[in-house]
Amino acid sequence: MGQQVRLMEQQMRPMGQQVRPMVQQVGLMEKQVGLMEEQVRPMEQQVRTMEQQVGLMEQQVGLMEQQVGLMEKQVGLMEEQVGPMEEQVRTMGQHVGPMEQQVGPMEEQVGPMEQQVRPMGQQLRPMGQQVGPMEQQVRTMQQQVGPMGQHVGPMGLQVGPMEQQVRPMGQQVRLMEEQVRPMEQQVGPMGQQVRPMGQQVRLMELPRRLVMWRVLLLLLFF
Repeated sequence: MGQQVRLMEQQMRPMGQQVRPMVQQVGLMEKQVGLMEEQVRPMEQQVRTMEQQVGLMEQQVGLMEQQVGLMEKQVGLMEEQVGPMEEQVRTMGQHVGPMEQQVGPMEEQVGPMEQQVRPMGQQLRPMGQQVGPMEQQVRTMQQQVGPMGQHVGPMGLQVGPMEQQVRPMGQQVRLMEEQVRPMEQQVGPMGQQVRPMGQQVRLMELPRRLVMWRVLLLLLFF
């Protein structure tokens, strides 16, 4: 038995020598696997974070799709509103056409009305300017007639009613001027052209009126 055991030992020794390097190789491989696992772990964490980011992006895409859907609904509602608005615009355009046709002849009528109003304003201006000096002349006549009234009493009484006649005329002319002023503002540019002609007419009329007043004064005093 002892001999057999020795033989077995002799046979097992070379096998043990062969197994030792294999065990050493297995240890090295385990170390390499450990290192690889350590390298793989951060990569796994990166993959997990990337998966989380992808999930968030998918949620954002879902929200964006919902917003797009709402916007499409709003666009649909706006398109529905645009339809009746277009119909309103068309009907307004149909009404505007005849209104323009009515405005055309009205504008044509305004032209001759302006031409009629301008000469009236030109006639009233010199009348209003003449009323002021006429009133002053009447007052001076009253002052002159005052001391002379003692000698010419009944003739001085005639000056009062003359003044009463002149005052309402002045008031009427002023009212007519107030009525014509807005019309003159509308017809301003043409009035500027015709003013020099009115001034010439005033100059022509002033001598006549002065002669009339002189005749009246002569009649009063003589």
